[in-house]
Parts: sequence; structure tokens; C-alpha cells
Amino acid sequence: METIVQVFEKFLADQKARLKKPTLNKYAGVMDLLERYMNNYAHNFLEEDEGKLFWNKYKNEKKEFCEIFGIDKLAGSEISEFLSYFMNRKVTASKELMKNTVRVLRKFIKWLKDNSYIDNDESFYKAVNEYKDDLPKVVELSDLFAEEAIKNGFRQYEVYESGYFTITKIEEGKLWFEDFMGSDMKKGPVIVPKEISLLAKEGWTAYLELGRKNKRWYVTGSGKGYPH
Repeated sequence: METIVQVFEKFLADQKARLKKPTLNKYAGVMDLLERYMNNYAHNFLEEDEGKLFWNKYKNEKKEFCEIFGIDKLAGSEISEFLSYFMNRKVTASKELMKNTVRVLRKFIKWLKDNSYIDNDESFYKAVNEYKDDLPKVVELSDLFAEEAIKNGFRQYEVYESGYFTITKIEEGKLWFEDFMGSDMKKGPVIVPKEISLLAKEGWTAYLELGRKNKRWYVTGSGKGYPH
């Protein structure tokens, strides 16, 4: 049985013949991130017997997940969690890295199908397509919130609030939020540049610090944004 590590290495070896070194390095970087995700989180998807096998080899033989199991342990659910959770929450990913990750995953999925590692690629592409547009935009929105926080940070405000907020309404130059954690707290309008209101989507969530002045709210601090 070929392990996941061996399949990843084969994929990169095939790309080496057609890609220039800078592009190949980008491919290798994405595959390294996918391997790191699998090693740290994919055991959560194992059945009980396989879970026992994993922990035995991990503890006693110092083997990682991708050194133990084959490519059959990579499915659409893992790709989905890799993009939505690992890349978005655990990796400080730029907009360009998010786009590149999607491109490489598409190439890898096609390669798996062409080389008979998978029979059906539908669930894989579905997972990629779900996040391919939103993830780069969420990173861009987070950057814009950070710029806005710097601009507004020197002012004094009457009230401050912070937490994870979900966008519930958008107008040009204005956003409205609800508390992501489920309380009744609502904030709005939050005054933002037109660029932010054009990029934002209802349902997206971000960690924000908000300051209120004259019944209007402003972004005074920010963290990461999330598409769900």
C-alpha cells in the first residue's frame, strides 16, 4: 500500500517535469500544508479500530498519520475542513496563498483521478468550489478591517464592544452585525469605507472591536474573518 506521503511525493515529482522551480515550490508548500492538516486532524475521521491502530503507531513507532494510511483516507470532507478550518483559522494565509491553494488542489484532484487513485472526484471538487471564491475575499476583508481599525484607533469613543460578529445587513458604507455567540447583542450601523461594504457578505463572521460615537459604530480593532 502506498501511503499518503508517497502519493503526495509522486504528485510533486510529476509536476516537476512541467513546472518552473518557483511554481513547483508553491505546489510543494500547499501539499506540505495539506500533509500537516492530515497529520494533525484527519484521525478524527477514523473508525474505532483504525483509530486504535493510528495511536499505537503514533505513540510506539513515532509515525504520523500520512505515514500510516493510504490516500483512501483523503475525501471531500477532509478537503472541506482543510480549507474552511485549517487554512482559514490555523494558517496566517494571504489572499494569494488562498488562491494558490485552490489551484493546486484542483490539479491534485485531477491527478488523483487520472492516475486511478480515486474513482469519483465529485465530492472533492464540491468541497473546493464551496470555498474557492470566498476564502481569498475573506482574507482581503480582514486586511481592510485591520486598516480601518488603525485609522479609527486614535479617536475616543463613548462605548466599546468586542467579540465575534456576524454580518446581517449591508448598505453602501454601512454594516450591521449580530453576536456570533448567540446573545441578543446587535450593532449597527457600523460606518465603513465603500470598499468594505462592497466586499462583505451577509453571513460572514469576523472578530471585531467596535467603538460607538453619536449613535454610530466604528471598527477600532479586528482579527480574522470567516466565511461561515
